[in-house]
Amino acid sequence: MGHMLLPFRLGLGGPIGSGHQFFPWIHIGDLAGILTHALEANHVHGVLNGVAPSSATNAEFAQTLGA
Repeated sequence: MGHMLLPFRLGLGGPIGSGHQFFPWIHIGDLAGILTHALEANHVHGVLNGVAPSSATNAEFAQTLGA
């Protein structure tokens, strides 16, 4: 996230395009937890989808970073 914050701190950040597109995100610690669980649990099979529990648009995400 640090490399994403620099443009905002310099006043150069903002949404990409219209900002209406959804921006899936997840914290690296949460993704590591998902992968650890999948490796340790015998009942996990198939595709895993690791994203945050709620969705944000690119504009909402940019606004939060700029706050």
